[in-house]
Amino acid sequence: MAVALCRRTAFSDQACAVLALQGVLPQQRWRTSRVRGGLLVCDPLMTWGATKSMGSKDLLDAVDRASQAGAVLSESPQRYSRFAQASRVQRQQLWERLSCRCQAIMPMLTPQELCRVLFGFHRARCSDESLLSAACERLLQSEGGLSMAEESDSDNDAHSYSRLSTNDAALLLKAFARHSYKENMAALDMLLRRSSEELELSTAADVSQLLSAAVRLDLGERLGGGSHEQLPWRGAGSSIHPGLLDRLFAKARHGLQDPYLPAADLTNLCVAAARLPATEQSSLLLMDVAQQLQGQAGRSVALQPRDLVRRLQSIPAFDNGQSIARFLVRPRIGDHALLELCRAAAVGLSPRVGELDPATGAAALDVFAELVPEQADNLSFDATLLDPIVALLLQRLPTLDSNCVAKLAESAHILLHKCYQGDT
Repeated sequence: MAVALCRRTAFSDQACAVLALQGVLPQQRWRTSRVRGGLLVCDPLMTWGATKSMGSKDLLDAVDRASQAGAVLSESPQRYSRFAQASRVQRQQLWERLSCRCQAIMPMLTPQELCRVLFGFHRARCSDESLLSAACERLLQSEGGLSMAEESDSDNDAHSYSRLSTNDAALLLKAFARHSYKENMAALDMLLRRSSEELELSTAADVSQLLSAAVRLDLGERLGGGSHEQLPWRGAGSSIHPGLLDRLFAKARHGLQDPYLPAADLTNLCVAAARLPATEQSSLLLMDVAQQLQGQAGRSVALQPRDLVRRLQSIPAFDNGQSIARFLVRPRIGDHALLELCRAAAVGLSPRVGELDPATGAAALDVFAELVPEQADNLSFDATLLDPIVALLLQRLPTLDSNCVAKLAESAHILLHKCYQGDT
């Protein structure tokens, strides 16, 4: 069986040598021992020699297969048995060798290959500071006009770091965000500049990836507000990329009608609008998303319940997070449109209420309490539309903590007051 597995593998001997360390691929010529999860090589020096001679393709194969095969650094060594600690040490040595080889051939890696490396290390829960620092230095070298092709004597300079697309910049930012790495702000600023220069060629999905990374890395202060807006948030006068945030949301708005825009990316755009500094275009984006759902119960049913709840949450979160009256989303939508939005969302959630976890169900009731307008002439919300959500929460009430229960009681009181003119 081991021989058959080797024959089915398209990787080179160098890649197989390293992967065998965690049982990803067996190697007959080395002494091995049977452990849970596969075969482990007992001679790390031979594996080190194989790593030393790896090219970029072999290295990427090794990183991908090792991260996908479960060679991860997940827990503290103190929680392992003696045998498990030895296994973890071998895994750590594997990723250290892969990191060293990545840094050695960094000039040969294209932006896309560098992304694969960083995401592979993230899947293995291995955040190597030296590798991340080397990746940032590589990006800064390109800022001075030094292309990958010039360093590696390649005839093809199509992947020059000096011509990053918005998609490349967004994915690299996302990779750094997954590692929570922001030690080299100059490199992150370089990626933001590249995304700004190539923004016209980007898609809404690219913008979503970039803004999600900006939220994770807390880069809001560097993105600025709209070009002609004075925003009352810390650092607005000294933003590194003034007007970029407004331009990014404007580009995202143009792509909202794209039928191929993933639902998760649109949800992330709404969350970014709520969590980043307010701009005119981010306010308009939330209004556009609300208009897509108004009176469209079928569209609400088609959404994952968690996506629908998060999009609704973004509207009050945006309004509550800033004080510029002309940016407020709910006054722009209007009470009648808000009522239609809440009705469509409630009808959409009802048949899929079983998919809600307790936290999301509680968040749903809370956001309806925020969005439902006060009862008035020709303006009333039927609270029975929320009965499936309330019934689910009552079933799961014993599993909720006291803070969540108190919040639910407050939300229910607000809804009863709005729907029945205070007759609670």
